[in-house]
Amino acid sequence: LIEPGFEPTATERPSSAGPMDVFGVDADGTPVVVELKRRRVGPDAVGQLARYVRAVREERGVDPDAADPDAAVRGVLVAPSVTDRAAERLAETDAWQTAETVKANPDAPQLPVRRAALRAGKTVYAAVPRLREPKPFLELDPEAIPPAEIDDATTVSGISAYGEPVAPEAVPHVDLIVSGSVLVTPDGGRVGKGEGYSDLEFATLAAFDAVSEATRVATTIHESQLRRVDSTFFDAHDVPIDVACTPEQTVDCRERRGNASRRPKGIDWDALDDE
Repeated sequence: LIEPGFEPTATERPSSAGPMDVFGVDADGTPVVVELKRRRVGPDAVGQLARYVRAVREERGVDPDAADPDAAVRGVLVAPSVTDRAAERLAETDAWQTAETVKANPDAPQLPVRRAALRAGKTVYAAVPRLREPKPFLELDPEAIPPAEIDDATTVSGISAYGEPVAPEAVPHVDLIVSGSVLVTPDGGRVGKGEGYSDLEFATLAAFDAVSEATRVATTIHESQLRRVDSTFFDAHDVPIDVACTPEQTVDCRERRGNASRRPKGIDWDALDDE
């Protein structure tokens, strides 16, 4: 239920930083530390997760501060009450209330968003992992899914079971995109997992006119993920956030950056590797 392709290998796994709630690997074989919280969390929980990640990197015999992708270890903090309240705030925005089609990140933190969208009668789209398939988007039609099955249909595994594969050229105009984020700046700079697939999904849809300047991009995050970083950290193809919702506030990032677009108009083929 963490994300497509995630495989847990241990619970309460020992480390020099203490026992980890869940340990496993993602679809690419990258180690993943999962910290589970039942209630709202603060910076202490983020710091605890960072110590687990550092401990695993040390176990692998690499510099804990190295930027080498081969030394990567991911950390995932799961706190349902945080994402629930952030999703509630998103549902109060004009961007949400006027949207008929929503493309949502398929991972666990945006589960409340996907469920709320279907219950509100919105058509939901999610991308398949790494855009591997010829029809790389899955459509969840609120008219085709019984209300009693919405909870199942919107889980990570349920999207694949209930979703109808759709080619990019068949995706209608998307009114709202809800991205997963590791960090967001007040003016909308977004840091994701580091692989660029969220930006590639946007660029693919842009190439087929399925997104436009009217499309709003939102995210649901914890308060501790709202941070200022230098603008040089972001690339030209990074898609900025328009609305960032935390359990405590809704930030109009678009207004703070002066409505500057900075959006990719299509796929930057030079930025892609052979894969």
